[in-house]
Amino acid sequence: MVAILELTPEIRAARDKWHYRGERRPDFAIQPAADQESVWDYPRPPEIELDTRWVRVSYGGRKVASSVSAKRVVETAGPPTFYFPCSDVATDRLVLSTRTSVCEWKGLAVRVDLIDGPEDVGWQYVDTFPEFKDIRGLYAFYPEKLECRIDDERVLPQEGGYYGGWITSEVVGPFKGDPGTNDLYTIMFARPRDVSIFRPYPEEMTNDRLECVLTAPDLDLVRVAKWEGEVVARYRLQQKTQTEFVLESIGVESGYRGRGLGSWMLGHAIGLAEARGGRSIEVAFNRGHRFLERRGFSRAKNGVLRLEVQPE
Repeated sequence: MVAILELTPEIRAARDKWHYRGERRPDFAIQPAADQESVWDYPRPPEIELDTRWVRVSYGGRKVASSVSAKRVVETAGPPTFYFPCSDVATDRLVLSTRTSVCEWKGLAVRVDLIDGPEDVGWQYVDTFPEFKDIRGLYAFYPEKLECRIDDERVLPQEGGYYGGWITSEVVGPFKGDPGTNDLYTIMFARPRDVSIFRPYPEEMTNDRLECVLTAPDLDLVRVAKWEGEVVARYRLQQKTQTEFVLESIGVESGYRGRGLGSWMLGHAIGLAEARGGRSIEVAFNRGHRFLERRGFSRAKNGVLRLEVQPE
């Protein structure tokens, strides 16, 4: 688990991809009132601050967490998240799952389930980069799953399902994940090649987004593309013989399609097979064949879609 927190070239690349860092508010940002904060003024890397307001979380009318010393984490484009000390959490109602996620800034998080309620109600960073050791072991919760309040105000959930920001009257967006705002964020990569492609970490293999690559016997032939710490595309190759490869899966997350990322991933897969001595690639799935045929794949006599690799 420690290896994942090394500042690898992939982690550095993921951090460097951010365009907005709180130094300049974009034109599309909502103008905050005097008593409000714009999430586009929040910094990146994220910032941790102590919050002494009464912050609480409940489910079914029963306490899950209650604190006047929560850690408030603010980061460009997202509403704040709140992290509770273990002493302020009803840990007997919670259980750590085997589902994990990775933030290029903070570290390795494990999803938290409510024993007498829904799954994925929150998360806990079980290991962090040094700058974020202050939230290691603390609990954070999704307002989408639980009732969350700051003083007397009911918190609204951040859209998109993936993010756990707390929206209140004190913050204005638009917020990352809002419907119809995908282009505000994905436009940060003008070219597909701006997105880093690398081997998935073993700790990420429980991520639902990598479901299609879970059965790959050789992770050395699996690649994922990440944008802002989130898996946005992936492919899986299998080697049949010394020169024959099989493309077992390739996919792009729905919010990132139509930007050339699929072609970029396919080119990467072909290059990887060629670098390993491959001279042909067969397709093992029955969808997206028109996309592949437009990129040089053709039907072999046995009806299988195939590409003959011509090394230079």
